[in-house]
Order: sequence, then structure tokens, then C-alpha cells
Amino acid sequence: RLRHRIAVGSAAAAVVNSAIFFKTRCVPLPAYAALNGTYLFLLYSGYVNPELMMRPRNRNAIYVPASEALNVLKREETVIVTRIGDDTPRAFPDSQVLRPHVVRIGTTEDGTQVAMTYCGLTNLGIAYELPNHRDGTEVELVPLTQLENNLVLMDKSTGHVGQQINGVDEHALITKIGGETFQETKRRPSEALLKAAKLHESEVGKEIPTWRMSLGDFIRTYPEGDVFVNDYKVYPELTHPVKTIYDKLMDYI
Repeated sequence: RLRHRIAVGSAAAAVVNSAIFFKTRCVPLPAYAALNGTYLFLLYSGYVNPELMMRPRNRNAIYVPASEALNVLKREETVIVTRIGDDTPRAFPDSQVLRPHVVRIGTTEDGTQVAMTYCGLTNLGIAYELPNHRDGTEVELVPLTQLENNLVLMDKSTGHVGQQINGVDEHALITKIGGETFQETKRRPSEALLKAAKLHESEVGKEIPTWRMSLGDFIRTYPEGDVFVNDYKVYPELTHPVKTIYDKLMDYI
């Protein structure tokens, strides 16, 4: 993975830079500090931040029964609610889905996975059905960056990217329309154009309905429902000390 190579390269460069500085003193202290600061930033942004702060919940999402949600969350919190077919309704509090950005909701009757995506800049939550690729591999979305006030997601299995609000594999779309830059796909095309492009079903997300309410209202309306929470909310204190301390610090910030 590119970000892993960046992280390892940055850490190695910081070690080499420090060894040269302390052995030879041939580099001024401000230059040494600036270089190492840059290397450590790349290490943080390439590995620490995605792996800790924004780790997606595609395979390990934790849900608690609605009756237990108030043990770790506040009644007045706003939640995004959805349900797959006749399955149990599931709520996604803004405070909990903000950092992972992507959470696996479940699967449809035919086995298609469904994921909640969330943009922290706009507080926009969109649930998409994500059929497998032609070769049977799963679409696994992870947060990549923010662009024009919206979340940009990447599919780990292909490396392709697309804006959350568009719900389209923009790499595939550019190829189909003979485009050259993402400027040509920055807005979701019309349904007629998408149909004409003949994209595979894995390349166009199918949105499923969502609605908003307070957590208290969700518990009253759907007492049988489930509520998504981040893992550190249910860790016994200091069972995972690094993640627990880091997560609590990020919540405070």
C-alpha cells in the first residue's frame, strides 16, 4: 500500500536524519527540526491517522442494543437511521460515525453488502449498496481525503476513488466517457449518461433510504433497534491503552 510505503520511508528518513545530525552536526538545528517534523507528519498522515483516528469499520463494526445505548451516549444526540429490508433498524450517531467515515451496516437478502458513508464537513450520511466487482472481490471503501466540502472515498481492492455525494467510481467513469481529468466527473452525471456509460453495478452505488432523529426518539420508536458505537466506547478501561487514550483525546479535540 502506498501509505504504508510513505510511513515506512518517513520513519526511516527521520532515523537517518537524526543519526547524521547527532554524529556530524553538519546540519543547522532548525533545518534538522524542519526535516524531521516533515517526516513525522508524513508518518502520522500516512499511517497513524488512517489506522487510528479514521479507521473504517468495514469488518468490525460494533452495535449495541438500543436499550443499552444511553450507557455510553447522550439521549439528545442526533442519529442517522436506516434498515435493510425487514432487518433490525440501525442508528448511526453523528458523534460515532464521524471518525471512521465508513461503517458496514449489513447485507441484503442476496448477499450484497451495505455501508454507511459519512462526511464530517457537511454531516452528510449516505447508505449505499455495494455489489461485488466482476471478479467477485468486495468493494471496500475507506476515507481518502476531502474535496470541495465533501468526502472522497477509495476502494481498497482497486485503488479507484470517488466523491461520497456522487456515489460513482470516478476512475471507471472517466475511462468509459474517454475523459482525461476528474474535473469531468466532479458532479454526478445524469442517469441517462450513467446508463449510456454501461458501468458495472459495483461502479455505481445504489442509495438506500435514511432518516434522522434524536437517539432518544430512536430508542422509543425502535426499542428492538441497534446503535453503532466506536470500539473504544465499549472497551474495558485501558484494555487497549494506546487506542483508548488516543480516541479520547481526539474526542476532546
